[in-house]
Amino acid sequence: MARQIFGAVGLLMLVLLGAAPASAHAVLESATPSDRAVLQEPPRQFSLRFDEPVVVTDLRLVDQSGRLLSLTMTTADRVINGTIAENMAPGTYTLSYRVISGDGHPVAGAVQFQIGAGAEHWLAAEHGFAAWQWGALLTRWMLYLGAFLTWGSVWSGLRGKPFHRQFAILCTVAGGIAAILEIGFQGIGMVRGSITALAGTEVWRVGAATSEGRVAALILLGLVLSWLSTQPSAASTRYGLLVAGSLAIVLALATTGHVAAISWLACLVLAVHVSVAILWVGSIASLLRKPAISPENRMPYSALLQKAVIWITIAAGLGLACWQIAAPSMVLATIYSKVLAAKALTVLTILLLMVANRHFQGAARKALAGGQVVLLVAVLGLTAALGQLTPPRHLLAAQADSASRQSASDQIPLLQEMVHDRDAMAEIEIKRGEEGNYDLVVQFADLTGKPLDPAPVTASFRNDEAGIGPLTRDLSPAAENGAYRLQNIRLPAGGRWQVEIKADLSDFDRRIFKAELTTTP
Repeated sequence: MARQIFGAVGLLMLVLLGAAPASAHAVLESATPSDRAVLQEPPRQFSLRFDEPVVVTDLRLVDQSGRLLSLTMTTADRVINGTIAENMAPGTYTLSYRVISGDGHPVAGAVQFQIGAGAEHWLAAEHGFAAWQWGALLTRWMLYLGAFLTWGSVWSGLRGKPFHRQFAILCTVAGGIAAILEIGFQGIGMVRGSITALAGTEVWRVGAATSEGRVAALILLGLVLSWLSTQPSAASTRYGLLVAGSLAIVLALATTGHVAAISWLACLVLAVHVSVAILWVGSIASLLRKPAISPENRMPYSALLQKAVIWITIAAGLGLACWQIAAPSMVLATIYSKVLAAKALTVLTILLLMVANRHFQGAARKALAGGQVVLLVAVLGLTAALGQLTPPRHLLAAQADSASRQSASDQIPLLQEMVHDRDAMAEIEIKRGEEGNYDLVVQFADLTGKPLDPAPVTASFRNDEAGIGPLTRDLSPAAENGAYRLQNIRLPAGGRWQVEIKADLSDFDRRIFKAELTTTP
């Protein structure tokens, strides 16, 4: 009899255990773009991966004003893949989904990502220099040196000048490594991680989705084309490959960064600046004393052309500097301006050394040439630093935008309500923040008024009218009053939003506080 009882109990347990996985709702395992990702360029595809097969009942992408974007979608088992059929301007986008899980229950949710950085990005960059930014600076410096000197070494050899093959190989390897690391450090900046995050895959995936992925690909293409031009072939073919390599490098460096945010004309001026800078910096390679690749294939490179390269570089650089400084009052007023001034003084010193070099011979002339080399390398380092700092043009725009929205953050809250759940209560306050976002503050207490400190605390926002599934965010404890805060949440559509605050008083005691917020588009 006992055996029969134990056998029945065991069979029942097996049935229950076997049925348990089927009773769980589908869970979103990963999303591309990931939730809260900051992208420099609009994505063309998206992907949602669940932990079990799902059936899609609703899928929509809305911009920050609530406008629906056209999508095409395919499903394959646990994965929803899709293509975005419209152009996407900089801003915040919400991808909302409703699916039916394997147990027949509906599951809703949303992920939110941003294209481009808001004003707070520019303001924050002026107040500190994170460890990853130092890594990004050194990587960009190595990228400039590797790309420019590789191209310059090959250019020197094709003109019948000294060509140091081992030096060129070293520059090529350094440029290639730097191009790859550029993606990783950009990813760290996007996810706000530390340098140790390079050991994971998330920062590389996020970084590759930005313009740095294109930079890496174009730099690597430029290095390959430059080396192909060293192979035996007709002179026209070799020069053609080298020119194509320079174009790839110019496109990589002239279509990204701060200048790209100004206008296409600024990008064109930057392209000219980079093009002639390659010739100037690449001339370092001709100072090395080794046999040339092919002395018979010489291309005239007169003193007049050398002067033209230098003065075009300076003129384009001055134009870009005026664009970025934007206002006379910002000269030397920011870190960016001071680094730019240091770069200008370094270039001026190089010009003085070049003039002095004509009046010396022997060891003195070599010393002056060596000084030019060192200073050209320093110029590239200062240029790399400028890429990690905030130009005054962007800083002024961010300050003006922040000031114009300051009154919005001080206005009467859109929602201020006391909500109860059994013997606990939550005071929920929501008001407009910066850039059209919303700020949430919640305080918890028991019925006697004694403050409570639950952990974790999460908030979810759902708009059934717009078909936007819950956006879930963690709240951070504030230093004052025992409050919990969530800043700059983007609610992409007007209408009635259901707000749900979940607070865990202990591992076995969760309280849920619900409220409703009405917003305008």
